[in-house]
Parts: sequence; structure tokens; C-alpha cells
Amino acid sequence: MEAEHYARTLEGQGVEWRVIPGLGRTLSGVTTTPSTAPASEPGQGPRLEYDVHLFEPGEVEVRLVLSPTLDFRGGAGLRFGVSINDGPVQVVTMNPTDTAAAWEGDVANAVAVHATRHPVERAGPHTIKVWRIDPGVVIQRVMLVRDGAPDSYLGPLESARAD
Repeated sequence: MEAEHYARTLEGQGVEWRVIPGLGRTLSGVTTTPSTAPASEPGQGPRLEYDVHLFEPGEVEVRLVLSPTLDFRGGAGLRFGVSINDGPVQVVTMNPTDTAAAWEGDVANAVAVHATRHPVERAGPHTIKVWRIDPGVVIQRVMLVRDGAPDSYLGPLESARAD
């Protein structure tokens, strides 16, 4: 899914979501503003929601394609969270201990890909939630994959969606 094709946004704490047209490998990027807003507690702050339909239960991987971003606050990396439905929020930290080679690779490829794994107990409709924790994270795409899905430079084509 292209990041800007979210089903819903939750804003608050003085933070709002902003689409950046033309940013990234495919369509756009989505980030929060202002970049000076303090961090949010995992699972309690602003989020993007993506509706999906799964045809079978089992473990799934949520891959986020992000713009490479240095921690401009000088902390231990930039964090975001991912959950499915009302499941626990898995916190991911971008660039916590990246080497120069890892950073150069992300910049050369214009993306940093981070993944989380989630159990899904039933087929049917589900909601992927991408939580804003730290400012500065820019989301380009959200991919839901199962084991065995091949990697590709641009990722799979976006699935059909209802508008």
C-alpha cells in the first residue's frame, strides 16, 4: 500500500499527518508535523490505519518502506510502532547503531526497510496501525507479506482498494 492510501488517521497531541507528494521511490511519503513535537508513548499517539482483508490466518510480516532519516535529535534512533487490530504495539527503532556502510546503503537505495511479525488468528478484515512515536519518520509504503514472498526493488503492486 502506498503510505498516503491510509483508511484513517488519528491525530492529536498537537501533531498532524502530512503527505509529501513525489517523495520516495513510488508515489509519496507521509510524516508528522511539527518535527519539534515531543515523542508519543507507544500505542497512545497519532497513527495511520490501513484496512486489509486476509484470506487465511497465520503469521504475517508488515514491512515499512521508510525514507532514510538520521536521528536529528541526537538520541538513540527514531522510533515508530506497528500493530494489527488491537494487538500489542511492536516498537521499531530506525538507525540505532547503524554503521556508515548501512547508512550509505539506505541512502543509495533511497529507503530503509523495517519489518515486524504479527500473528493473525482469523481470516477476514483487519487493520494495520502505524504509530508515530518520534518525529521525523517518513513512511513511503506499507507491505503485508507472508513467508516466501520475493523481495523486489519497488515492492509488489498495490492491491485494489475501495475508496
